[in-house]
Amino acid sequence: MKSNILNDLESLFNNNFIAEARNLNESLGFHYFNENIQPMYFNGKKDAKTVLIMLNPGNADNPNNPYNFFEDKNGKSHYKSFEEFYNDHINTLVNYGTIDFERLDNFDLKQAAFLHNFNNLDFEIPKEFWNNDNLKRIAKRNVLMDKLQLEFIPYASRDFKGILDNGKLASKNIVHLKKYIYRVLDAIIEHPRDNVIFCSKQFYNLFSVSQEIEGFKAKIEMGSIKEFKDTEGKLKLRFSKVTIYYKDNIINAGIAHSFASQALPNAYKKMMRYGEFCYNEMKK
Repeated sequence: MKSNILNDLESLFNNNFIAEARNLNESLGFHYFNENIQPMYFNGKKDAKTVLIMLNPGNADNPNNPYNFFEDKNGKSHYKSFEEFYNDHINTLVNYGTIDFERLDNFDLKQAAFLHNFNNLDFEIPKEFWNNDNLKRIAKRNVLMDKLQLEFIPYASRDFKGILDNGKLASKNIVHLKKYIYRVLDAIIEHPRDNVIFCSKQFYNLFSVSQEIEGFKAKIEMGSIKEFKDTEGKLKLRFSKVTIYYKDNIINAGIAHSFASQALPNAYKKMMRYGEFCYNEMKK
């Protein structure tokens, strides 16, 4: 992953665009991913026991959004050298939970709620943190600092539609995306993990067609889809197991199909119950 980050940042620093993001857009046939803001390959703790994998960073079209911390507001002239630029980039991603402690963010708190009832975390999420703003900040900081978040595609976009929405699209586009699968899997197997969760139904579509690719380097076995019947609301929340055999490693993971639902950004109790359901299913 380090070489990927270096290549992208060097391209951005020297040419004002990321060549790899441009190549991906050209391969997909339309300008989808932002080519001129810093990529986000990860944030948090690289050797964390808990890993959440997202599709890609968002909010690219709004540079004033405080979550879009990838842009250097002062321009690259702010940095005396590429090395300083690179080090600042990595430091921001590793320590963002502390750097951005005061601001409350629905997406970060959504992750904390999802992990709230996991019994094997090696960091603290305050119980019922949603009832107190200071506890929210602690929950946000801890979930950003002490887990690892990986981005499947490191280039930002406003949404992630039209690429993996169904099996037909996944079959069409996986040839352009397989190297991103390998990069994420390489990052996962670098350290022992207790919880590995892919946070979108699009991963189910992607992995389901992976064996169609000749010479694909991973064997992926899909589990059945389980539906969570919550006592509140009518949302259909789904989860499935996935087992990935890759480079002599076995990754026992889960796919939280409904994690990205726009109806769940601050429904903390529902997200907590959904996370608990996913955890129990994954550990069966």
